[in-house]
Order: sequence, then C-alpha cells, then structure tokens
Amino acid sequence: MVYLKKVAGETIEETSKGMSNPSKDKEDQFGTTLIESLPTVGEIDEIHANKTDELHSESQPKGVVEEEVEGDGRRPAGRDTIIKMILRSIYSAKAVNYLDMYHLPKHIREQLYEHFDGSLLSLKPTTTIKADRATKVLFENKDGSKVEAVLLSFPTHKSLCISSQVGCAYACAFCATGRIGLKRNLSVDEVTDQVLYFQQLGHKIDSISFMGMGEPLSNPNVFRAMKVLSDPDLFGISPRRLNISTVGILPGMKKLNRDHRNVNLAFSMHSAFGEQRDILVPVNRLYPFQEVFDSLDERIRLNGKRIWVSYIMIKGENDTREHAEELVSVIKRRPEELQYLYHVNLIPYNRVRSIPTYTRTDEDAIDNFTRILKKAKISFSFRNHFGQTIDAACGQLFAEYEPVPESTLFSHKRKSHNAEVSSDNN
Repeated sequence: MVYLKKVAGETIEETSKGMSNPSKDKEDQFGTTLIESLPTVGEIDEIHANKTDELHSESQPKGVVEEEVEGDGRRPAGRDTIIKMILRSIYSAKAVNYLDMYHLPKHIREQLYEHFDGSLLSLKPTTTIKADRATKVLFENKDGSKVEAVLLSFPTHKSLCISSQVGCAYACAFCATGRIGLKRNLSVDEVTDQVLYFQQLGHKIDSISFMGMGEPLSNPNVFRAMKVLSDPDLFGISPRRLNISTVGILPGMKKLNRDHRNVNLAFSMHSAFGEQRDILVPVNRLYPFQEVFDSLDERIRLNGKRIWVSYIMIKGENDTREHAEELVSVIKRRPEELQYLYHVNLIPYNRVRSIPTYTRTDEDAIDNFTRILKKAKISFSFRNHFGQTIDAACGQLFAEYEPVPESTLFSHKRKSHNAEVSSDNN
C-alpha cells in the first residue's frame, strides 16, 4: 500500500501546488478537494496499519459526508473519500500505477504519476524463474535489499509463499536463508506488496504462507500485514487461508494466540530430541520445544484448529526409527483430547548449495518413518517438493545473497533476543 506512504514528507499545501483553478469546472472542484485532503505524515502510519476507524465508521450519515465533500471540503470526509477511491482502484480495479486509477479525476492521476515514480509497489520484481508448478520472483526493495516469493500453482488453487524478513537470525542448519543472517524486517508494505504484485498479474491467490525468507513471528509488521491481508476492503483473504510457519518464537506465538486465532500455524520441529534440535534449530536453546508445545496446546484450546508439525527429513540425521518413535512420544504426551489435532508434515530435504553436508532421505527411510506414525495413529502427510530445481523449495530461498560466516549467525543470549522481539507483545 505504498500509495499511502508516498504522501509522507509532503504537506497538504505542497501536495496541492500547481493545481488548476478549483472554480474551473465541477471535476476540478471535486479533484482539488481530494488532493487538499490527503492525510498528513502523522496520520499515514495509523491509516496504513489500522485502516482507521473513521474509514469504516458507519456512525456518520452518508448525506453528511456528501455535504462535506461537495461543500466546504472539511478534511475528515475528504481524506476518507480519497482513500476509498484509491483502495477501490487498487483492489477492485487492479490498477498497476496512478494513471490506471480511473476512479480519480484525470488531472489528479497525472499529477500523482508525475510526482511519484508511477508504481504502486514498494518493491520491484527483478528476476522471474519458472519450473514445474513453481514461479519464483526475486524482488528488490527501495534500499537495495532483496527477498523472494514463490507462487505454487495446483490444479484447483494457487498458493503464495512470501517472505517476512531480509535474511533470518535463527541459522537453522539446513536452511539457505539462515546462512544470510538477519539484515532487517520487512515493512507492512513490503510484505503485502508481494501479494499485490501477483494479483496485478491476474493471479487469484487462494492462500498465503509466511514460509519464505525470515521468521514471521519475529517481525512485528507481520501482525499488521495480516490485518491488511484479511481486511475485506483490501485483499479480503480470510484468516483461515493465512499460514504462519515458526521455529517457535514464544512471544510471537502468544501474540498470535491473542490477536490472530484463526490463522493456521505450523511449527518447524525437525527433531524430537532436544540436543539435536539445539543444532538443527538453534533457537531451541532459547525456547525449548517442550515450552512451544504448551503454547500450541493453548492455541488448539482457543480455536480448535489443527496444528502442523513440520519435519524436514535429512538422510542419516533425523530419519531413523528412533526419531520417529520419539516424535510419536512427544505428541502422545499432549493432552489426550488434543492429540488428534497435531498433524505431522514430512518434508523432503531440499539441497542447499552452501550446505553440502546434508542430503535427502531415501524411500526406505520414509516408508519406515511413516509406518511408525501410522501405527501410532498420528496424522501425517508428505509434502510435494515443487521448485527444487530453481531453489524455490522449502529452505532454499536466499535471494542471491552470499552466505555469511557461521560464527556471525544467531546469538544464544536469551536476554538480547527478548529485547529484539519485545514489540511483539504490544
């Protein structure tokens, strides 16, 4: 929603400079009122993050709004009007730039296009690669940083995997993104504009997964982005079609349980042995998976929805009979009435060029592993690995960044980590 941020730094007077005489004709009168009523810098964040109570308020009669716009043009009604017109252009008419906003008067469209860079997106697609059913797009942000998103096309629907951070702080041993290190959080715009880009191309997105680059529950902007994505006046995507994947960031999980109960949640486990998970997923030293499961139990009690337990299978590392039996044991230790809502999602390891030590498990190990789960009546599935050949599969996204030395990855100090994610509890 970069169109709202693009008025940042501009006063109302500056924005309206060079306008034609408002008495020239009816279109000019109406158009001038709209331009003069653009939000101020201080209002932009609130509008962008919360869509403002005023925008959705039904307390003000329609006649009053019309009178204010056509009469003295007082700011609240004018601001609401122009926001509604822009939203309609972007999310209903699928405008790609300001000139496409046919709901706005022509001279306003031209001024907006000339004043800004034309594009409505906060990021720019630079490379697109397609293979199998996967389409991977490399985006460049305004500051030159890069992220990737992957569109997965199925016979009956399309799913979009988006990024939440540039890089990642948690250095999972098998993940390309973790080898980059964390560069920064994505803004709300940068998160949602990944979706908007594919919609502008004409794709109907049925579900969105925060399973790209970064740990979504460590970025406070993700929580705001979910509100934008689910807003019926914006993207209109049901929370039940939003999927969050986390390595187990407890502060973020608590906020998710409180504020986003209908969003689907996947927990990246990858080993049921604590010492091994410390290596594969180092954040386990901060938030042991036993504590994470307590939070998952709470979530099930709140929403009655299935929890996905993600398990990447690595040959000779976590694919043995002992690993399967320990995974069963962990789930069976959950309260009996909750066990059936834990679903294990087995994922074949996808080769990462910067991590040559791991390989994909073989078919025999998969058969033995799933046989144990089935015997224990644990719900499970085996994920298809679309996009592996173009580095678009799970764990492969790296956005052309070079891996950083392992010594710089992931701080094990709990105190400093808590400070980093403290804003998630606001």
